[in-house]
Amino acid sequence: MHFIDGKYISSGNKNLYVRITGEGEPPVVIEPGWGVLSAEWLLIQEKLAEITTVITYDRAGYGESPSNKKPRTGQQIASELFTMLKNSGIAEPFIFIGHSSGGLYIINLLKMFPRMASGLILVDSFTLNHNELEEYDFELYQKYFTMKSRVNGIRNILELDDENFVKYMENFINNLYSFFPLEIQNQLMVYQKDKKFYETICDEYEGFNDTIENIKNIDFFPNIPIKILSRDNEIMTETFRKLGLPPEKAIEIENIWQNNQKSLLNLSNLSVHKIIKGSNHMMHITNPSEIINEAREMIEEERNNKISFIF
Repeated sequence: MHFIDGKYISSGNKNLYVRITGEGEPPVVIEPGWGVLSAEWLLIQEKLAEITTVITYDRAGYGESPSNKKPRTGQQIASELFTMLKNSGIAEPFIFIGHSSGGLYIINLLKMFPRMASGLILVDSFTLNHNELEEYDFELYQKYFTMKSRVNGIRNILELDDENFVKYMENFINNLYSFFPLEIQNQLMVYQKDKKFYETICDEYEGFNDTIENIKNIDFFPNIPIKILSRDNEIMTETFRKLGLPPEKAIEIENIWQNNQKSLLNLSNLSVHKIIKGSNHMMHITNPSEIINEAREMIEEERNNKISFIF
């Protein structure tokens, strides 16, 4: 399809489709979340590319990247990212931005290869305690809001023949990207109607528990600057309430999420936590300027530290 002006770079046994823009150091690598395409980050990429090198890519099975039969665990995804970055010709260390499950994949990567990063921005990232939410004991929440319930719904839709699958998805995603420029809307719509995309979402879910266990089994994590950007708890509580959860359950569930966000502070002595007002889980869409500003600040701080070190 090649709607995005990128190129294929080897990640080992498969190529990944990668878009590299801008020039300068430190280079920034963006790891999208579960079921999120890199094209959703193009506007953020363009802004950051004004001041440094920025790399976006789609994991195997998303967008332009072919599927990979190897298990979609954090360890495997991190290994593929490591190999792709080595083959990109861009020198480490990188500043990584990880959204949602992408945050866990980057944590996995940096536990395996701690010298790869000079900084990390976690955007409403999943945590090692995420299963606390998956196991939350409330029938309505279990039916509609967990990863498992979403995957079960996807698997039902995947049983449709190709024609009816496309019709269903067109109705579902018709207004999903209305706030993007038309060119990006069109490419996102094409990817969202590809069964491969949804099969990969299910495969990543199947690898989720292995991802958590692998991260837990590696103690060391680099003591680098980390910005933990979390969604607005009031926005999400109200969203849950509008979707049918009782107010007390909505508050309790969101409190669990926010407490888990705070647990990410333990990754480094240089971690800071910030709630982004007005944002939901899709912060790169609702509040892109906040992510851009936080990334710019980290880039400038690293450059200033290098200058101070020289003198």
